[in-house]
Amino acid sequence: MMKNRFYTIYAFLIIFFGLIYSCLTAYNYIERYDVLKNVNENLTNTYFFKKEGGTPTFWYEANKIKEDIVIKSFFASGNKYEFKYLPSRLVYLYYYLINEEIIIQDNLTKEKVFKTNNGKLGLIIIQNILYFFSLFYLYKTLHNKYSDQNIFAIYSILLFLSFEPTINQWNRVLYSESIFFSIQIITLSILIGYNKDSSYKEIIFIGVLLSLMYLQRTLSIYYFVFVVLYFYLFFKKKFIINILILLTIYSITHIYLGFCNYNRDGKFYFIPILAKEDMYGYFIPKIIKYHKDRDFVSKFETRHDKLNNFVYNNNLNSENEINIEDRLKIADQNFEESLNLIIDYPLASLKEYGYSILHYALLKPNELHYLFENNIKYKGKFYQSLEFQNEKILKIAYSIIVYIISIIGLLDLMINKEKKIIFILICSILYFSLPTVWHKQSSYLAPVLIYISFFFGFGVAKIFEKIKLKMYV
Repeated sequence: MMKNRFYTIYAFLIIFFGLIYSCLTAYNYIERYDVLKNVNENLTNTYFFKKEGGTPTFWYEANKIKEDIVIKSFFASGNKYEFKYLPSRLVYLYYYLINEEIIIQDNLTKEKVFKTNNGKLGLIIIQNILYFFSLFYLYKTLHNKYSDQNIFAIYSILLFLSFEPTINQWNRVLYSESIFFSIQIITLSILIGYNKDSSYKEIIFIGVLLSLMYLQRTLSIYYFVFVVLYFYLFFKKKFIINILILLTIYSITHIYLGFCNYNRDGKFYFIPILAKEDMYGYFIPKIIKYHKDRDFVSKFETRHDKLNNFVYNNNLNSENEINIEDRLKIADQNFEESLNLIIDYPLASLKEYGYSILHYALLKPNELHYLFENNIKYKGKFYQSLEFQNEKILKIAYSIIVYIISIIGLLDLMINKEKKIIFILICSILYFSLPTVWHKQSSYLAPVLIYISFFFGFGVAKIFEKIKLKMYV
């Protein structure tokens, strides 16, 4: 009993110091970058750098919701359902509760800018408390499952998830990743801890969490398929009832989304627009150079080109004025063109996909620094900077070490026939990586590292076990 208490205290200290470090680093970012500067002749709040995946788009939407609520219902507020549903609404709710503005008009330039000094640290603290609560919940789950025999592996997992910079840099800024990590970890904890004696209450929690994962990050839309498969393979006794509960909750979520979209746009739909365009926007430009028709290449329109041309040709003021039928038609066309180009150039697509995997898998522990400084110091091209290029060798070495240790952990789990945890971890890694490898930024790799951390933790434990054995031989 006393030993268990000490184990819990050690775990709590790891998590607590991780929380303090993240909050202090986040405070430093706010102090340094939550300021208004003239960047490219525009007054800009430098805290909100542009990144793949839409930020600060959902902050703009949060402000729009704030304005819409005055004349519309909550369900009809916001933009067309282009990507993530939940982040903008969480930002809106926070600023509604603290009665602060999100965007203001500058007195001198009359430009609309993100307000500085408006309680961002409070939102940072909330998301970090949620993240580190999820880690403590994970510790309790793993300790109940493995008891004291794998305590070193559990501590290694906690250390990785509390301090690994590629993951934790996203806990220190106000983007959508941190809350998504928390939902991932709690969902995984319940799945790992689930057994034949578990109650239906846990299935209900899983259903709610899967819905929240989807609302927070639309890539998660089909993740429930692997959860269903997990229950089918390992828990057949309650399978039918479990799946009915999951599907009911998940269906209600999609009906709710469709209802909101219908109220706002006049059309019932629940698949986000950009989900159909992600490949066209980020992967197709990599293979278009292989097209044999040079005229086609020269006339190729990017996603933004198509929208801008549609706005111009139809005498609109902005893409926000494109009606939902036309917007969905453009998205469907982009998706169809993407598939056709990949089918027409399969070898080139595989080649570029392979290159993308290498870039994607590279751990980038200090990428946030470059993103903050991108427009300030690097003129929007930090990837080409000498400083960034000189760090590549260190990042490659760091990545190789992490992946080798993780492979050792995977092999150890295979030897010990931990089929359930291996299945859900491998499925999760593949699901969240394969459709996003054309993205370079670490915000797309970080959710995958959540699952890799388990292999890493068991790998570290195995290495130390071997070292300890040699010391006593």
